[in-house]
Amino acid sequence: MRSLQLGCMAALISFVSAPGASAVEYIANGGFELGSFASWTQNPNPVSNTSVSGSSPYAGSYAALLSYDAGGPNGLASLSQTFNDVAGQTLTIAFAFMSEGGSPSSFDVSFNGGIVRDFHTGNHVPVSPWTVYSYTVLATGHDTLQFNFNNRGQTSGSPPHLDTNFRLDAVSVTGLGPVNQDVLTAVPEPSTWAMMLLGFAGVGFMAYRRKTKAALAAR
Repeated sequence: MRSLQLGCMAALISFVSAPGASAVEYIANGGFELGSFASWTQNPNPVSNTSVSGSSPYAGSYAALLSYDAGGPNGLASLSQTFNDVAGQTLTIAFAFMSEGGSPSSFDVSFNGGIVRDFHTGNHVPVSPWTVYSYTVLATGHDTLQFNFNNRGQTSGSPPHLDTNFRLDAVSVTGLGPVNQDVLTAVPEPSTWAMMLLGFAGVGFMAYRRKTKAALAAR
């Protein structure tokens, strides 16, 4: 009987403690804490007036300062990262963004070339404090997250424009890691359920017998 009880408890503990799938981070150096654009691709390379700075980051010690005034009014620079993931899984894109304003200017976020969020209104991106944004997308197995920007804040005088900055920090793309098939089959099979039920019944019966013996002895 004792071995049956122990087997029952072992099966129950194994079932309850089975681990779940863990989240995987696909972006490297998303907080720019290396003090550089390591793991990121700039286009053009390097992007003029764009840098990693310790001035007013959203989190940690650094943030990216993004500014580009070349290539004409419609010219765009980009900062991107390409990574391998699991096709078909849902990914969560998150980042912190701040705009100092300036007109004209533009800033958008794309995933595999499709726009996820366009921040400009009319011909500029309004002033905004640090704000965290989050979106969900579907993984294809080999994906690219890209930030496109142009910042030509107009002023009077000469030269006729003055660069203003967008700030980017805490960039993250997460998804569930590979599913462990052993975890999926951790639900007890019928034979295990039978052992567990018999074990519980045995525990109840033993408790009943002790109670009965105690009552008889007390008479």
